[in-house]
Amino acid sequence: MRNRIIELTTAILACIVCIATAQAQDGQDDVAVSALRPPVGTVRPSCKVSMTVAFASDKLGNSTFVATGRATFKTTAVTADDDVAGNTEQIVGLSATATNDAIGTITWTLADGDATPTTINANQKDADFPATSDIYFTPEATISSQPGAVYRPQTEVHLHSENLNSFDPQTDESYTSDEKINFYDVKTGELGFSITLSDITVNAVPDDEILRPDIGLLFKCPASWHTKFTSKEIGTVEFDATASATFSTASVTGQDEAAGNTQTPVALVASASEAKLGTIDWQFSDNDVAGNGTATAITANQHDANFPATSDIYFTPIARLSAHPGVVYQASREVHLQNTNLNTFFPQQSESYTIVDGPIDFIDQATKQYAFTIELTNFVVGGDNAAGNGNNLEDDPLLGDVTR
Repeated sequence: MRNRIIELTTAILACIVCIATAQAQDGQDDVAVSALRPPVGTVRPSCKVSMTVAFASDKLGNSTFVATGRATFKTTAVTADDDVAGNTEQIVGLSATATNDAIGTITWTLADGDATPTTINANQKDADFPATSDIYFTPEATISSQPGAVYRPQTEVHLHSENLNSFDPQTDESYTSDEKINFYDVKTGELGFSITLSDITVNAVPDDEILRPDIGLLFKCPASWHTKFTSKEIGTVEFDATASATFSTASVTGQDEAAGNTQTPVALVASASEAKLGTIDWQFSDNDVAGNGTATAITANQHDANFPATSDIYFTPIARLSAHPGVVYQASREVHLQNTNLNTFFPQQSESYTIVDGPIDFIDQATKQYAFTIELTNFVVGGDNAAGNGNNLEDDPLLGDVTR
């Protein structure tokens, strides 16, 4: 009898230990899979932003209008399991636009440089929500009625919410920005205009709008590739190149069609260095920027999902070599990049493209004579292997010259 009692007691204790262990493991799992601790390095789906803008300018007057756009973030760190749930993020994509009769179309994109980390942290240790969110970024602005001017604030924009109740995606989350934001002309340093933001709302991008962005929305993409350069003068040399390219949404497909859009090239800043050539720089031709080239298109491969999709990028590059100052070279035909298995958009993340129709000949614009041939391989758009950090342009002299 005594042995049976001992066995029964041992079984009960073992059961209690198992239950306690399971509960502890469940608790650990709950912490590990907290919505506020996404995997580090994850570029999250872009969010849709709307806001009321009070615009003030000595030159353009005062007006109030609504701006809409998209923003994308990448998780850079998460809090420890014994801390309140939370994470820090890096903004990697931003585009917002508004059209007003008095000023034309104003567009904001992400300026170059590192931003203060965006943070989202729970207000308590026992639950993800409510949480506090602080978003930091530096925007850059262009105005269609002021061609050639680029405006930037001297301090970061700070959006704040102390009662965040959703994340990844955020749903109808309201933010405040208590500061007036002064934008200065990058070239002259003069105050161009000021804005005050209110009614700031962040939402998930609806599934049917992921590949159907607002017309006029800008997309800045970093890219990298390997170049094989051949000319009669120097023979063949090879080098790596990096770029940042900007495209503007020109059209979107109808709801009864596969999701997709077309885009117009806006600006290209690409460069590489090679001992015999010096520095070689590329940019889009004026014909591309004017929208007269073949439209870049991204279209889902099926009707019931955004991805995979097919992306066809078209542009005619212009090149300059520091070894040949004053000479401008233009591609003899459009460059066609293609990816039939695209799985990310705004931003694209390490998407690989192939060059359709092989090597590209360049001619001297002045003499119309053949100058050299380039062959591009290992072409990647977005990701850590490409130039920049998502959607930043290190230097974009063309963007301010484009009116939309």
